[in-house]
Parts: sequence; structure tokens; C-alpha cells
Amino acid sequence: MKAEVECIPCMLTQAINTTRMVTEDEETLLKVVREVIECIKESDLDLPPATFSTPAYRVAERITGVGDPYKEVKKKYNDLALEMSTEAKRIIDKSEDKLHTAFKLSVVGNIIDLGIGHPFNLEETIAEILRSGFAIDHFQKFKEDLQRAKKIFFVGDNAGEIVFDKLLVEELRGYHLTYAVRGGAIINDATLEDALYVGMDKVAKKIITTGTNAVGAPLDEVSREFRQAFEEADIVIAKGHANYETLVDGPRKCFFILKAKCSVVGKHLGGKKGDMVLVRK
Repeated sequence: MKAEVECIPCMLTQAINTTRMVTEDEETLLKVVREVIECIKESDLDLPPATFSTPAYRVAERITGVGDPYKEVKKKYNDLALEMSTEAKRIIDKSEDKLHTAFKLSVVGNIIDLGIGHPFNLEETIAEILRSGFAIDHFQKFKEDLQRAKKIFFVGDNAGEIVFDKLLVEELRGYHLTYAVRGGAIINDATLEDALYVGMDKVAKKIITTGTNAVGAPLDEVSREFRQAFEEADIVIAKGHANYETLVDGPRKCFFILKAKCSVVGKHLGGKKGDMVLVRK
């Protein structure tokens, strides 16, 4: 997936949001903006949007000197999601199709995206997805693939969201499921620390990282371990914008779970901004 012109102001906004997490100093903000503008001048719109925007976060973190500006916020949303997990589990357990419902609740967590900076309401989104379902729903294809599968590779996205992923992983017990998180702090993306904090190690057979703090999972930058797990899995599940943007044109089909938070991604999905999807591409 290629970036578009609309990704340019988004990149600037993300850099400003990240900087404001740690300082309101106008001189520092201006320094970040100026350097990100230089990055934009040298960037290639042929890159995926996530890869296009990664330098903005790295600039902000280098100039402010704060390596994990979202650290406290990530804990906040991990705790919020953990508080909601008992009710979410109850919804799954009383549903007619537990696995399908677990997929629906997993997409709810994807609205916790502090990089893009959109407001969100978890309770309202749960009600919406249970009422309306996915705008694109390839769950039947997933069930068909699952009949022949032994190994599942699940690429996670954000902190907080990872708790809802955990509920889905629990419904996939019996399979050798490896769960992947970012290899270093970037925006509010989940890291190994977050995975252990929410207890993902209690339900997944193995937890690995991308081996990089790049946004998404660019295959030319991930670790050998990640690439091997990606290639050897019978099924790959990938959550969120960044993973979709970096993996959708990759060498194999994946099941993507996300909410389209911008028109660029919505259009690429064949839908519109705001759509929640489970799509095999």
C-alpha cells in the first residue's frame, strides 16, 4: 500500500502529538516540525503510510530525549481494557459463536490509536460492532483456513487493544499461536512489557517482537525470528492500520482486523473511513 498526499499533514500531526506528550515548549515543537518537514521533502510516497510516518516519531523522540513518551498512557489503557475484560469475556461466553464474537471485540480495541489522535469511546464501539457487525467480514474464510491450520501468527498493534486480542487468543487455544509485538517503543504500540503486563504469555504459546521500533511490521526491517514466524504460519492475523499498511502487499495472504481511521485506508480496503473489518487480503 502506498502513501498518499493526505498522509503528509497526518505525519506532521503525529509528530506534534508525540512531542506534546512530553513538552509544551514552543521552541522544541517548532524544531520537531521543521525537521519532520525536511523528512517529508526526502520521503517517497511509494512507501506504505506507516513507513512514511515512522521518521516523524523518531525525530520527536530524539529531539525531546524521551524514548517512550506514551509509557504512562499505555499503562492507563492497558488498565482500562483489563477492567473491561471481564464483561467482554462474558459477552463472548454467552454468544452463539464465541470465536466470531471474539473477533468483533478484538477490533474494538483497535480504536485505541493515540498516534492518529482520534477521540474514541470503547463502550459505544462495543455496542456498535455487536449490533452491526463487520463492514467486510471474511470470518467464513478464516474458519475454512482454520480447519487445516496448526500454526497461527498474530501480529498485535496497540497497548490496551492487546487485552482484547488476548480474549481472541483464548478462543484459539489448541493451536500453536505466536503473538508479536513491537521491538521497541513507538507511539502507543504494544511492546513485550505490555504483553507481559496484560498476561498474554499465559494464553499464547510464544511471544516475539518485530525486532524494530518501526511503525507496523515492514518486512525489510523486521528480525529473522519475526520473518520466519510470518512465513511458517498456516494463518497470519494482523491488527490495525500500520500492520495492514506494511503487510497487505507482502508475499502472503493475511487476515487483517482494523477500523479504518482515515479515508486513505478506507478506500484501499474497498470501503470507507469508519468501517470495521475482518478482511483476508
